[in-house]
This record gives sequence, structure tokens and C-alpha cells, in this order.
Amino acid sequence: MTNDRIRQGPSEFKVIGNLRNWEAISRADNITVEALITNGRYDEAQDSCMQGWSEKIPKVEWVTFDGSSHMAFWEERDNYINTIARFLKAQG
Repeated sequence: MTNDRIRQGPSEFKVIGNLRNWEAISRADNITVEALITNGRYDEAQDSCMQGWSEKIPKVEWVTFDGSSHMAFWEERDNYINTIARFLKAQG
């Protein structure tokens, strides 16, 4: 049995493995550094998934890549790299 099957179960979309009761959004307010969260317009991590993180992390920037699914680093490479570079430069 693979680690993924133990953690998630047979499907990543209905978790019944060891991680079925795990969550972290309730602790997201403990993140004290500037944070960048990203998703794609066609991502499985849809806006409804990202909203909780965006609301709980105190110093967060949330960027949605309009032409991407879950791999903006590949699908919108230049835009993604520029976004990451801009964010890191702003941190000093």
C-alpha cells in the first residue's frame, strides 16, 4: 500500500484515510510572516478552498491565475515567476 493510499484512501477527492479528520485552517492565524497563496481559475483548489486561508492568515496575498488549473507554474510560467519575484522583492 502506498503512502498516499494510507493518508488519503483510494481517492484524493473523498479522503477516508489517516488524514480524514486533519485540518489546519483553524491554526492559520499562527502564520506570522507575509504569505502568498495561489490557485488557478480552473484549479481543483477552487476559490472556496482558498477563502478560509485568505481570511485566517494575518498578512496574506492571494493570487488567482486566470489561465491555469493546478499548475500555474507551468501553464502561466512567466506570470507565475513574475508574481513570485514581485512578492519576494516586496519582502525585502
